[in-house]
Amino acid sequence: MLALVAVILASGATGVSAVEPASNASAANAVVSVMNLPRDYRNASVLPTVSANEQPEGPAASRWWQRFGSAELDALVEQALRMNSDLRIATLQVAQAKIRLEQNKAGALPTILAPIRMASQGSGGTTDTLQSSQLGLQGSYRLDIWGEQRASSESAQQQVLRASFDRDNVERNVVGGLVSAYIAYLLVGDNVSMAVQNEQVAKEILQTVEKRMALGDATRDEMDLQMGNLALQQAALANLENQREDMRTTISRLVGALPAELNLTDRGIDALRIPHVEAGIPSALLLNRPDVRTVEARMAAANANIEIARARLLPPIDLVGQAGYSGLTVAQLLQPQSLFWNAVASLSLTIFDGGRRQGDRALAQSAYQEMVETYRQTVYQAIREVESAVSSVRAANLRLEAHKRSTRAALNMFKTASDAFTLGAVDLTTLLEARRNYQRSQDEMQKTKAELLRASAGLSLAVGG
Repeated sequence: MLALVAVILASGATGVSAVEPASNASAANAVVSVMNLPRDYRNASVLPTVSANEQPEGPAASRWWQRFGSAELDALVEQALRMNSDLRIATLQVAQAKIRLEQNKAGALPTILAPIRMASQGSGGTTDTLQSSQLGLQGSYRLDIWGEQRASSESAQQQVLRASFDRDNVERNVVGGLVSAYIAYLLVGDNVSMAVQNEQVAKEILQTVEKRMALGDATRDEMDLQMGNLALQQAALANLENQREDMRTTISRLVGALPAELNLTDRGIDALRIPHVEAGIPSALLLNRPDVRTVEARMAAANANIEIARARLLPPIDLVGQAGYSGLTVAQLLQPQSLFWNAVASLSLTIFDGGRRQGDRALAQSAYQEMVETYRQTVYQAIREVESAVSSVRAANLRLEAHKRSTRAALNMFKTASDAFTLGAVDLTTLLEARRNYQRSQDEMQKTKAELLRASAGLSLAVGG
């Protein structure tokens, strides 16, 4: 009989050793080795470099949003890190994963029970009953000779890492969304300020038209034209005020507060400093992105699940021991002759299960291959995001310089047209056209600066924050 068991065990072990899962330590490195990670990025050489005295030191080096130089933004981010609902939920999920890990560790320890049994048994045709009572301790332990418990613990540990990286990714997205929303809020604030200024200029032009009309140098049509222009400026101002309230609502949601609880200043986009971007960003930074590390942890957990499925193909060995007192009555339980003990070692061989456990192993192997492909896809997507962000920063820099020159020229043209209109050298249509050109140039310049700020934030996020 022992020889038969040995043969069965040997055949079972041989049947599953043909497929060996990759070690968890080298699983991710094996995938990275077949990827073509770039040594640098396109357009990186044209980006401005950051000097040594501009580099943040210590813990602030990872607080990329501080490079915008806004104390208000820093305070909003700190509040979001404390109060954002999505981030708090992700933190609770990390705690749950740690609890599951502790439960998994408990599964590798012996189980001890204290069974108390009182029974009455009778037979048909008689009124006599046979009573028995039992009190004792029972312990059971499953030997981990096939590595199932070890692999299960490894899988649970990787799930804790996955939850932690998921939380980091939520934090990255929350901070990124908050920075983007704050930039949009400041841009709308700039637009509101320009709309107020445009309204004031429209009123001044209207007063000039009224004076000229009193002197007979302007017509009623010019008066109506300017009054309509003033009404359009006032309507635009009301729309921008509504947009600013919408952005305030968005920011309040991200920081976990109500809109009325926010006390935001009315500063414009110039309140933010354009951060310098390091040229030649190393591609190794991509492997520290939390979304990449999440998939990496999932891949390692899937690799451990293959070992679990393989171990379950083999027969488990359980050790069970029991000791206590047994007697016909409760009074007999504590008598010396009622003491009993037993020890049992059991090995369970599965003869037929319809291929269920073989299917579990095949499913685990397929899930691992899926994670490998997902990991490759995630890394390549990260590379594309960095390439796109680097290109956006470069293009926004070039556009901003061009719009600055255009705005200066449009302002000079408007000043010249304004002086000429006061002297009666040009008509109202020419003055309004010059004013509109200046407004468009100024608006485009501020929009481009906001795009550059968002692109810089996007680049920080793309390399993992």
